[in-house]
Amino acid sequence: MLKKILNIAGKIITVLAFIYIARIFKDVDLNLFRYSAGQIALFFAVMPLFYALLVALLSNSWKRILTMFTDEPVSNKLVFCVYAKANIAKYLPSNVMHFVSRQILGKVLHLKQRDIFYSSALETVLLTFTVVFYIMLIWLTIKSELLKEYLNGYIIIAVNTGVVITLIVVKKFFLNFTFKRFILVFTNYSIVFFGFSLLLSLIYNISIDLPLDVNNLAFIFKVFLVSWFIGYITPGAPGGIGVRETIIILMLSGVVDKESALVGALIFRLISIIGEVIAYFYAAYLKKRSLPMLRAMDEESG
Repeated sequence: MLKKILNIAGKIITVLAFIYIARIFKDVDLNLFRYSAGQIALFFAVMPLFYALLVALLSNSWKRILTMFTDEPVSNKLVFCVYAKANIAKYLPSNVMHFVSRQILGKVLHLKQRDIFYSSALETVLLTFTVVFYIMLIWLTIKSELLKEYLNGYIIIAVNTGVVITLIVVKKFFLNFTFKRFILVFTNYSIVFFGFSLLLSLIYNISIDLPLDVNNLAFIFKVFLVSWFIGYITPGAPGGIGVRETIIILMLSGVVDKESALVGALIFRLISIIGEVIAYFYAAYLKKRSLPMLRAMDEESG
């Protein structure tokens, strides 16, 4: 009975999330006629597939974090099913619905609620650490007044100190937490954020011919990290919508005009949504193929 209720709750959350996504597409006004057919295909076919691969890498990172809290084998397929399907729920109002959806879907897929809760909390800590680490690195090596305007160096240092203390506490209470696993997760997150910023750089290269030199790639990386971080910590911003785009526009105002900055930010948002929807449907496909395994798990649990 509980499983049926949770299954229904998960479907309701998913439907509501797709309604919000549809509203985002309806409200976006892009003049796509300015682009060639090849560029449109690149924007809305190739890039979303690459984004979906980065979502899979995020799922793999969460799986690695899950293994820090349990000695039981964790299925990559089941973790991806939970992660990708719950990821859609982040577009609902608030910044926590994807975590709530994980708890619901995780129960259906026989993942322990305690493990999901702790792993989601540690995931937030490690994501924050990765982003703030690179922001602090840029802040220390590149004298950017604009960056200092948005993120004070003392705040960055304080956040990183808090993260390190949290990791020490986790290491003390959870024996499966190892430095090697931390490095693997950190590396995954680094690849993901570099990948996201590369997509944003390619968008501006195609739309306004922004050169893909080292300086511009580093600058876009910095812009993306700051926009992602502020969108991530802003309460009530589903998926960081509006917040990240605003930060991107403000930080790029000295490099490109606001209209071009806005168009690039909106294209990236649409690419990210399409990529996450692709990951969702692939997760649904994997879950369907995993039904025999899930039935066997049901029989074992009684």
